[in-house]
Amino acid sequence: HRHTQTHTDTHRHTTMSDTVEAGSHHKTDVSAASEDKPNTLTEWSLLVLTTNEADEKARLTLEAFEWWKRTESRAEAADGDQAAQSRAPIGPVLQAPAYPSRPVAQRVVDPGSAPRRGKGGSPESRIRMLHALAHIETWAIDLSHDVLLRFRHLANPSLNRPGDLAAVESEGFPLAGDLAEYGEGLPREFFADWIRIAADEAKHYTMLSSRLRELGSSYGALPVHDGLWESAMVTSDRLEHRLAIEHMVHEGRGLDVLPATVRRFRGGGDARSAELLLEIHDDEITHVASGLRWFTHLCVQRGCSSTAESAQHQGPEDDDTKAPKKEKQKVDPVAFFHQVVRSKFNGYLKPPFNKEARDKALMSDEWYLPLVKPKSAPVSATRD
Repeated sequence: HRHTQTHTDTHRHTTMSDTVEAGSHHKTDVSAASEDKPNTLTEWSLLVLTTNEADEKARLTLEAFEWWKRTESRAEAADGDQAAQSRAPIGPVLQAPAYPSRPVAQRVVDPGSAPRRGKGGSPESRIRMLHALAHIETWAIDLSHDVLLRFRHLANPSLNRPGDLAAVESEGFPLAGDLAEYGEGLPREFFADWIRIAADEAKHYTMLSSRLRELGSSYGALPVHDGLWESAMVTSDRLEHRLAIEHMVHEGRGLDVLPATVRRFRGGGDARSAELLLEIHDDEITHVASGLRWFTHLCVQRGCSSTAESAQHQGPEDDDTKAPKKEKQKVDPVAFFHQVVRSKFNGYLKPPFNKEARDKALMSDEWYLPLVKPKSAPVSATRD
């Protein structure tokens, strides 16, 4: 078991020397606002991932999103070739940190040793619940940027600019998945979607941390665990796996537990926190929808199916010495999702499900009901 610890430069903490080795050109302390702002999306993501403090991660993420929108707006106002050249550059392929920089004084414990949240009946319980949610949002910020960085090489080649592949070609670091498997690759819309999601998570963290201060506490006041990042590393091999587990399973679960959480805050007399959670919930529906959309897109690009290609002989009249012919499998994103969850997620999906929210995210019950433990009733949860 891992003992209680703090994030320091000697324990699972990404230092600037690590960043330089990973292909970054940043030379200043990234925990402080830099005068030389990044001018590509992946460099913004690397800056956030190598920033320690949560408030600064959130601030930089919101600044990156404003940079993206501002640059894209200028391009839309331009004409012809100038418009194409003015688009916000995706940026170079850089190695994602093995572990993001985290708050130095943060107390990290094993999941079983983290403070029990309670049921929201006391101010202390509600603070624990808000602190846990704020912590989840800090990891959601990092995970969004990790997607932008770790899977950048899967972009459609038309998005590349001179020098974008220089780091990977010179350093030869491993890549998660092969672009050749994905047809045309990821379009610009994917990257636009994910910087928007990162900005949503930064906004959510800012709202929750502000609410904690209003209640006399602050983010970092309580021990936390890093189970969300550890589960994400299980899906670092393929983008489809990351989308399935982090955005369709974990964020889908977030939609499911919202009704009970809101009732607890309202029952404890904290209507203000309940309203914040409902605002966050509406954004999270779009995140689940994006996970499902791009998971399906990648499945279509790859021709994924729930089983590997099977080798079949053409017929009994064929010579036994002839090579077997591969039978083309039907593209089935739902069946492939089930396969990914069963191999990458520990356990079953748990009802009750927030069917109203999942339907808004276009996640029909065929996606999740087959993943419920047998004999477990698929009760629906509804939003108050």
